[in-house]
Amino acid sequence: LTKMVNNKGSYKVREGALFAYERLFSMLGHKFEPFLLHILPHLLRCFGDNSKDVRKATQDASRRIMANITSNGMKIVMPLVLRSLQDKKWRTKLESIGLLGSMAHCSTDQLSSALPTVVPRLLQCLTDPHEEVQRGARRALKQIGDVIQNPEIHASSKVILAALAKP
Repeated sequence: LTKMVNNKGSYKVREGALFAYERLFSMLGHKFEPFLLHILPHLLRCFGDNSKDVRKATQDASRRIMANITSNGMKIVMPLVLRSLQDKKWRTKLESIGLLGSMAHCSTDQLSSALPTVVPRLLQCLTDPHEEVQRGARRALKQIGDVIQNPEIHASSKVILAALAKP
């Protein structure tokens, strides 16, 4: 599958590999997590692929990962996703931001310990030159704000997020 996902000659081959990854995640669930360290860099790179079909297959595979991930899997995924926010391709950044936003609903305990790292990175994305990346960062910050348990902070999270978005 690694050779297939790296095949520059045919987008159909890359797409097929991504379909296979999606099925593996679907069938094996969290048992497939030990392989995420090796697979996720390929997925993150495919978010920026020139082929719309490959990008769609990558989104489907990543959604399947996030649907089955455990807190241990989050420990594997988080550093890779945060690193991909530095990518030059705006689509890779945008989908990485989306993964961070979806992580908010997967493991709130894991996310809360990562907030001091995640929020500043998302704030940096608010100043990205590409408008889609900015919108994605605002959406992810809102998703993270929606899972805050503290009633006082939850009540003012919209005001806080608005102030962070436009200082």
